[in-house]
Amino acid sequence: MATKDYVGENSRILDEWEERINKRTQGIGGVNMSRDGIMCKGDIIDDGANWIRKISYEGTPRQGEIENEKWGEAPIRILIMVKDQNAGGGETWDSSETTFRKHTADKDDCILSRHPFNRRLSWVTYGLLNTTNEHMVELKDIEDDDKKVLDFLDNNPFALINCKKEAGGPRCDNNILLDAMEKDGDLLLKQIQNIDPDIFVCCGSTHNGHVQDHANLALGFLETHGYSFKFMGRKDSMYDIYYDSERNKLAIDSFHPTYPRGRSHDLEFYKEAVETYYQFLQEHPDFLKSHRNK
Repeated sequence: MATKDYVGENSRILDEWEERINKRTQGIGGVNMSRDGIMCKGDIIDDGANWIRKISYEGTPRQGEIENEKWGEAPIRILIMVKDQNAGGGETWDSSETTFRKHTADKDDCILSRHPFNRRLSWVTYGLLNTTNEHMVELKDIEDDDKKVLDFLDNNPFALINCKKEAGGPRCDNNILLDAMEKDGDLLLKQIQNIDPDIFVCCGSTHNGHVQDHANLALGFLETHGYSFKFMGRKDSMYDIYYDSERNKLAIDSFHPTYPRGRSHDLEFYKEAVETYYQFLQEHPDFLKSHRNK
């Protein structure tokens, strides 16, 4: 059976999104829209500001072949949902090209970026994809081994999207994010359905947790667009996790990767996702069975 063209369909959805934004703004100031999706697995190049990874076989009939094959075969697919890009008044970039490498180091040295957004998402992705019901990957096991983490991310698929595609700033207030998700919710849903993840890491939680205040808009979007998530957290844990048994999907209520800052909060962010997942797997080990063999 031919591999589905996830990457091509994602690109078509984003093209439609960009055209819509252009019509809505009447082209004033140009369209400053972030592209995103399944992470690229092509060549790593220096764009002058960052090490970025291009789509495989770019510009050929085989474009996206590696990404599509890896995504089609992945036992567990992870989608990280964040608010928007902090473009700081500048141009947006393609989030799927992110390598999480420190730009001032040689690409082959495999030094992880020092930015909290990149470091925390790298750790959590590694932790989730390597944790089982019998073993949880601890942050202390990987935080000083950049090469181990980056080698894994280089060779294993995951996805990252911005719920609001138009450029943002240092913060994205919930009213702004909600307005964007209401305007373009149909396209956001199309993108999510095409990626078809098994685990959603929904970034944007508060200290109260979504189960109490329903303030995680990414998770709330899923709940109102066809996903029947049931709270599966434990009383001895401060973290939230939700399970849709019919679809066999998980959603994790997570802080935004840049909040709060500090080493102790690195651990808090990590445990919020990975420890919660580990607790869930201890009670539901069958979730680890390949989701591609149905």
